[in-house]
Amino acid sequence: MGVTVVRAAARRLTYRDGIVVDATDGSPFDIVSYSQFKYGSRRPGITYGQEVALAFIRSFPDLATSTTRIVVVGPSYKYAPTPAQTIAGSFSSALSTWRTKRGLEPTVPMHIIRSRVGTDTYAMAGLADRLLLNAQSGHHVDGSLIAGAIVIVIDDVKLTGQTEARMHARLMPHEPDTICYMHLAVVEDAPPEIEDVMNRASIPSLDRIDATIMAGDFLLSSRVLDFILKSPDTEELYRFLYDQDDRFLEELFTAMMSSTLEFYGRYPDGVCTLERVIRERKLSIMAFTIPTREETDALDPMQYLTEDERTTVLDYDANAASRQRGPEFWLPEVATFGRLLSIRGRILEIGCGNGAEGESLTDAGFSYVGTDVSAGYLAQARAQRPGLDTRWMSAYKLHFPDNSFDGTWSGNTLYHLPKDRLGEALAEIHRVTRGGGLVFVSLPVGEGEGMWTKQSFGYDSTRLWSKYEPLEAFGVFQAQGFDLLELDYKESNGSGKADEVIRWMLLYFSVVK
Repeated sequence: MGVTVVRAAARRLTYRDGIVVDATDGSPFDIVSYSQFKYGSRRPGITYGQEVALAFIRSFPDLATSTTRIVVVGPSYKYAPTPAQTIAGSFSSALSTWRTKRGLEPTVPMHIIRSRVGTDTYAMAGLADRLLLNAQSGHHVDGSLIAGAIVIVIDDVKLTGQTEARMHARLMPHEPDTICYMHLAVVEDAPPEIEDVMNRASIPSLDRIDATIMAGDFLLSSRVLDFILKSPDTEELYRFLYDQDDRFLEELFTAMMSSTLEFYGRYPDGVCTLERVIRERKLSIMAFTIPTREETDALDPMQYLTEDERTTVLDYDANAASRQRGPEFWLPEVATFGRLLSIRGRILEIGCGNGAEGESLTDAGFSYVGTDVSAGYLAQARAQRPGLDTRWMSAYKLHFPDNSFDGTWSGNTLYHLPKDRLGEALAEIHRVTRGGGLVFVSLPVGEGEGMWTKQSFGYDSTRLWSKYEPLEAFGVFQAQGFDLLELDYKESNGSGKADEVIRWMLLYFSVVK
């Protein structure tokens, strides 16, 4: 049997002589309340959700009383909910109450996570830009909830039907029983400017948002987060932020840190102002410490390695003094890293070797901690670059708190792990790198894995190598919560022989949490 698709709306609106009116009776639609809802007011959204629930019950009584599982979902989002999520939440609560009074199971809310959007201004983008962004985006859908269920998709105002079409494409592969599209309103014969008219009927400002917060009516959404951080007057923004309570600042900071990296590049003044207020208020959300070098060096990382990995590490230990490479090899990649991570925060390196990349990263303005499982290489790093913070540590067990670092760098290291353990190491890197942080990894292009014994830089070398095709690597990283930002390639002389060239994938990822 095919999937049943139905749709309805609580209201049908039209646009006449610059006024949005209800098409059934000609009464004006309160676009001021709607605009306030779009910019942080919770109460209209709750009322809208109840109104849509009533319209659903009246339009589809058989679905409303069905014993089939009912899943309620709003538009997808990444780091902060869209305003329509308030309607979806209120709808789900109202329908659940109505159903439980009749001895039926409550509804099940679901969140579709959007990733790889590539911008943090989706809510403010025009239609053409939104279509392009969504075409480039990925979405994480819980297919086990959707399969065989009645799925109710909630949105506020239907203008073009593009949101409905995208949601349809995401849901259909999971074979629901029924998809019901419910809107607060459908606008008939809408001109292009209608969305802006409705959204900005009440001109948003920091003062209006402040009043909404004081009234206990505020809900942080992606649109509001974007509006706050792009405020052009940093002194006004500073006063606004400093007047808020700790909980608001922590909520704002958490949403920002869980976003993609563009906030730092797009609104650096707003981000710095928020961080300034949080530091001055001494909030714990930005206060954390990492263990000392003495504490981490006392924890033997070799215990986490397989026999082949131990052989590889011992090979590096024995020949570390013979393998000396300066920082110039990775300078182009360090420049790209700095471009993608504009905030000069704390960086972790996996496989620091003799500290050459650590030198480049600190020269670029980053605060640096390097790790390596090779004691021989660490001895070289500490002798040659004593100012670097370097730790004896395995990628499988990083002795740092969650979200300790703004970025992680790992050049020519993770290919020494067995393929079936790469995900294990990536899970640790994901844990210690904050949401929205940047991760750089290089991997050799090719197929297979195994121990490689050969003449390398004038000595016999026996090491574990794992080579990856691009799609193979992407799949492992995506499964651990990384979104690809950029991909490049470079070639190097991997053994000191001019005729032996290795091609490397250069992968830059954003951390999704």
